[in-house]
Amino acid sequence: MRDVTEQRKAEQEIQKLALYDQLTRLSNRYEFEARLKTAITLADRQDASVALLLLDLDNFKHVNDNYGHPVGDELLQYTAQVLLESVRESDTVARIGGDEFAIILINVEDPLRIRQVAERIVNKLSQPVLLDGSLVHTGTSVGISIYPRDATDSKELVRLGDKALYEAKTQGRGTFQYYDEVMDARARGERILENDLRLAVVREEFEMFFQPQLRSVDGGILGAEALIRWRHPDGELKMPGQFIVHAEKTGIINDIGKYVLLAACREARRWRDTGMAPMPVAVNVSPSQVKDDGFVAAVTDALEEAGIGPEWLEIELTENIALDTGAGVLEKLNQLDRLGVRLAIDDFGTGYASLAYLRKLPVRKLKIDQTLIANMLQPGPDYAITEAIVNLGRSLNFTSIAEGVETTAQADAVRRTLCSGMQGFLFSRPLAADDFRDWLAGQK
Repeated sequence: MRDVTEQRKAEQEIQKLALYDQLTRLSNRYEFEARLKTAITLADRQDASVALLLLDLDNFKHVNDNYGHPVGDELLQYTAQVLLESVRESDTVARIGGDEFAIILINVEDPLRIRQVAERIVNKLSQPVLLDGSLVHTGTSVGISIYPRDATDSKELVRLGDKALYEAKTQGRGTFQYYDEVMDARARGERILENDLRLAVVREEFEMFFQPQLRSVDGGILGAEALIRWRHPDGELKMPGQFIVHAEKTGIINDIGKYVLLAACREARRWRDTGMAPMPVAVNVSPSQVKDDGFVAAVTDALEEAGIGPEWLEIELTENIALDTGAGVLEKLNQLDRLGVRLAIDDFGTGYASLAYLRKLPVRKLKIDQTLIANMLQPGPDYAITEAIVNLGRSLNFTSIAEGVETTAQADAVRRTLCSGMQGFLFSRPLAADDFRDWLAGQK
């Protein structure tokens, strides 16, 4: 006879290391995958359902960065305890990586139970918790897929659960979302759109349109705004609203942005070369473009390649990015200002601009949002707000432009505010480059 106690303990410890997460003592990814396959096999035999809940913590990186990794580890352990308390002993809770967790609910007969578990988890993790003397506030998003309703095997069930989790995050986090076929169709459509956009950059399928900006006092030309369109291979001319948001989400916007900068600068050079009076061209840029490390270089490269001076380019920013103090945004804007590029805030009057911060920005123009202009003639505060913006701009030595002027009455109202300029369908719709040059040639 011999004592094998220590050998058995060692074997058990090895098994724990192989199958369980050491921080939370939950099943790890390997054990999770094995248990999910087993749960599906049993569900087939018993004609039952399996629910998979995938979740991750909202703002977990923020917790690590601000409170330190020890507090982050405590939060993961607390999360594991909340999840275990929310399910039965026969269910499985796993940590599958970082702040990502999974729950396998077996023998699900009442769909209400899935919702109850998800709601309990979301509500519990949305409450602040005291960890190592710090009050930590996080939350979670949950994606739910169900076998056999949604998938035919474990891999497909996980894939669809991931899609549902992504949908939950896009809805604002702190919620749960069931997978459905509409979601999958939307995801496929987004993948196709992303692929088409990447090809469009390579094939240069984008076209530039231009809309004039006129002086309020005499109708003289102040400049023009460059607007992008996408000539899709199917022949449709797509408007920015059909692809810009997706381009921003996928990062393709930086490549598109470089194309727009160069195309706009080249057109400004063409105006000068064809004998027209020089005028600045305005280009909208997205927040992700400004935050990109190569943004200033992209602007200078476009100016140099087109052969125009920086005074003939205007960069239009959203209020939110203009007030963003991260990613070196203010320094980049100051660099462009020192270079001689004009800066403007687009759609001003509907965002969250801080007037105290506004005076620190190297901005030279405010473009008044078209929703204010559209309602100037109606009873209400919009006329007074527009007039106040114009007066604010004048006190800061800014130029002001009214966007979306569509009627003579609106134009007259804008003039009464002493706004510097106007832009809108009353004067011209956005025109293709050749048509815009013809329009300019016909102006007195």
